[in-house]
Amino acid sequence: GKSIPSSPPRAAIADYLKGRAKKYDLTDNIRCKTEVTSVTWDDSARRFELCTKNWETGVLTREDFHFVIVANGHFTVPHVPKFAGIETFPGEVLHSKDFRDARRFAGKRVLAIGGSLSAEDIALQCHKFGATSVTITNRHPMGYRWPAGISEVPLLTRVSAHTVHFLDGTQEDVDVIVLCTGYEYSFPFLPAELQTNAKNTLVIEDLYKGIFFIERPELMYLGMQNQVYTFIMFDLQAMLARLAVSNKFVVPTKQHMVEDIDVWIQKQDKLDVVKDWHALQTEYLKELNSLVMLGDDKNILCLQMFDQAEDDKVKDILQFRNGSFASILNGEQGVNPPAPWLQSTEELPLQEYLESLGSVDCTSDEPPLDSVLVTFPAKEHDLAEVSTQACPQPLPPAPVAAILAPPDHVTSAETDPPDVLAQSSQSSSRKGKAKGKARGKK
Repeated sequence: GKSIPSSPPRAAIADYLKGRAKKYDLTDNIRCKTEVTSVTWDDSARRFELCTKNWETGVLTREDFHFVIVANGHFTVPHVPKFAGIETFPGEVLHSKDFRDARRFAGKRVLAIGGSLSAEDIALQCHKFGATSVTITNRHPMGYRWPAGISEVPLLTRVSAHTVHFLDGTQEDVDVIVLCTGYEYSFPFLPAELQTNAKNTLVIEDLYKGIFFIERPELMYLGMQNQVYTFIMFDLQAMLARLAVSNKFVVPTKQHMVEDIDVWIQKQDKLDVVKDWHALQTEYLKELNSLVMLGDDKNILCLQMFDQAEDDKVKDILQFRNGSFASILNGEQGVNPPAPWLQSTEELPLQEYLESLGSVDCTSDEPPLDSVLVTFPAKEHDLAEVSTQACPQPLPPAPVAAILAPPDHVTSAETDPPDVLAQSSQSSSRKGKAKGKARGKK
């Protein structure tokens, strides 16, 4: 392929994922529109029992697996905090998950509640498309040099009709409230004893190497951390999980795992500014790379790039997306975007976007996949033998089941199947960051 800008549109990321799946023939092991209804551990048989439901046929299937990998992400179930009097607000209240187009907020006074990238992005989008004013309210200010029309104030304390009140005693009137307040971890298909206690932090207290559930290491989680890195980290985690499945990586005793996690928690407790977060996750990737023996660290680590992007943002919050970075693999410089961010008022269809760059064709114009179950069956395991009876006897055990959903999977209680499979880890580090000690907090 050819170089693209360093801040590509969503469609380009989705096309990359589709192209990668196609290149490595992954689709044969993917069952689309398949809801995982339950996963349980059978201690006597030393394997997991997994039940699924096909959304189109309603067929229930029961299968056994030696390992289960949970990769359903944590950006699907909104976290909705309570604020006194918000029920009296006569305007629109929405969560950032449901934010689609800033144009409809032109001429309106917008309040964005949050201290991370969602609040930052939505505030800038609303400003760009003509909001009368945008106020960002949070516990810990992000501290950027906001343009006229965007302000940052202490945390919201209460709402009284159109008037919102803040911790410092100030108040103002707004027309729209956007909850940029993050997401809840959700594993409704797992019993409580198999659920990680993950929080939006760099170190997960019950996941060894950020992957192996310390109470049952045959259960692995991918992408549960606060994310500085995304695809590179997911790849390395998947590689280590694969080594464990093939008995090429031995998970140590629980005591050893706890001690190792404690070392990382102590490092996390010392974090101060945003670049410290970049550095700690970079150190984590170095360790993963040493365990999977992928190769030279320089081919996977982007610390200088992340730090430069943060410097660019501090320098000019409106212009930082216009810069480009050189590839860590071949040194090739990314091309400039088709237009500066402030002047780019339309998101081009992917093919037009690529043509504007003189780049290659997109992979396909197929719509995104729905929620999926990925299985890696044993050779003797024929998926055609799946029984159509409710909770049937399981097929011969397969090595691994991976539970996931692709990016931008959206469900609705009224129109879509139950929200059992969550959205996968995001295609960029847009989510899960915050500023300094406040990172990951709202």
